[in-house]
Amino acid sequence: MVTLKLDELLKYGPEAGFKDKSRSKRILQTPIAPERFYSDLTDPRSHDPGNFCYIVHAVNPYSAQLGNYMGGEEFDPMQDIDLLRTPHFISRKKKISVSIVSDEHMKTFGNVFFILDVPWSNILDMAPEDEQIATRTLEEYLASQQLPYMSPRELVRATRDRATKSAWNEILITGKMGENVVRNIGGGIIYDRVADRTVYAPVGTDEIKQICFLLGLPLIEFYKDLPPLKEGPVEFLRNVGGKDEVAGIWVNHGNRRYSFHGSWDTIKFGEALKSDFGIASRGHNPVSRDEYLQVRSKIVNGIKTEADREFVAQIDSHYGVS
Repeated sequence: MVTLKLDELLKYGPEAGFKDKSRSKRILQTPIAPERFYSDLTDPRSHDPGNFCYIVHAVNPYSAQLGNYMGGEEFDPMQDIDLLRTPHFISRKKKISVSIVSDEHMKTFGNVFFILDVPWSNILDMAPEDEQIATRTLEEYLASQQLPYMSPRELVRATRDRATKSAWNEILITGKMGENVVRNIGGGIIYDRVADRTVYAPVGTDEIKQICFLLGLPLIEFYKDLPPLKEGPVEFLRNVGGKDEVAGIWVNHGNRRYSFHGSWDTIKFGEALKSDFGIASRGHNPVSRDEYLQVRSKIVNGIKTEADREFVAQIDSHYGVS
């Protein structure tokens, strides 16, 4: 059996036409031996932080229908499965997008995930980056099934060591192939941890914890340390299309992100909010007058138009600043 070297595998990327029908016309790569693929994977029941490798299906609640996208075929309501409510239905899913995570690379589609046991015959395709490969019907994938041509750790290195368009890799699997079914064998959570050691849990944390407890599955918890928010110039979001209305102003200060919300239709200040400490995307906390005064000079220095000036004057009026 021919086995490609890693540098040859790295050539296999966007030029292969992952996102369109040309993918079905490409020359299939020679699969590696199944035992070589599975020898890289580790058992979550004996998790070693310094040496682990899992196939995971991340649940991202901000993706439509919790990521149950049925691209390439007519929407099937039977496939609209919320795995955080019915995890045992995973084998009913025709197409499941999964990733490899390891001690070398912990980036995936979401911060709550299931660790899976995937039979060899259930693997349909793979790519070292997120190429949205689930764009055809299951029947089309079965007609040109690409069994693994890299081991899991080779796939991780192919994702990590080159300038990919996404931070995670992608493997497409099917929940059931004859008698072979995909099983949940664990769960995982990636927490955000900021400079003051405050820990933020992702959406879905309570559900995955309960699932693992009820089913007796191991739960692996990871912590992602976030760098302090960089101080920088103020950002004005202005209307495009001939109008100068200010839709928002953002500025980082004191390891928080301050947001001053406006309108697309008229020059009108709405509300001011600040993020939780150390994380720009979380928290809707009110901004005090003293806090506004701390960032006001940056905002004033960012004024470029009369609409900007009027918008800032409205913020001043809101906080009683002359």
